[in-house]
Amino acid sequence: MKKQPALILVLGLPGSGKTTLARQISQELGLPLLVKDDLKVMLFDVYGWKDREESQKAGTASYKIMDYIIEEQLRHGNSLIVESTFSPMHEDAKFKKWQEKYSAKYAQVYCYADADSIRRRFRERAAIDHRHVSHIEGEGGLQNVENYIQQGINPLNIGGTLIKVDTTDFSKVNELGIAEQLRAMHSCS
Repeated sequence: MKKQPALILVLGLPGSGKTTLARQISQELGLPLLVKDDLKVMLFDVYGWKDREESQKAGTASYKIMDYIIEEQLRHGNSLIVESTFSPMHEDAKFKKWQEKYSAKYAQVYCYADADSIRRRFRERAAIDHRHVSHIEGEGGLQNVENYIQQGINPLNIGGTLIKVDTTDFSKVNELGIAEQLRAMHSCS
């Protein structure tokens, strides 16, 4: 009998602290972490980067690769953590299908912060991290963040556990407490 996999999604706007929190939760729970922007940077490493259009193509390819990895892990009964800016409009049906097909337990860690903090973090990251997509995308990326701020990113409509985390002041985020909640609710570890 296959074990029931847990899929923990860490989502929110760019610059909301998703990756930082996801890495801490992954470390605490001992679960593998899949980060969409890491896949995108790997594609840039192989194919290079020319402009915003190429970045968008790499983003689309990153999601396809991520979907493949997620489904393979769920198919084998493996739990994992995935970080990205998931959109209910584009993702709900796929995750519901996987939940039904693989009996996956879902948890969402929804990160949010005020708009000024998100803008500041995006600019800071672009200035210091020359490998991150925020640096590569420059002003086009900043405009994309503005679009996200205007539209918002909401948790997915897939059931399971939802933990909302205000990351405006990251020093107030209780990463260990979040990991313990996830461990208790989903027997993750």
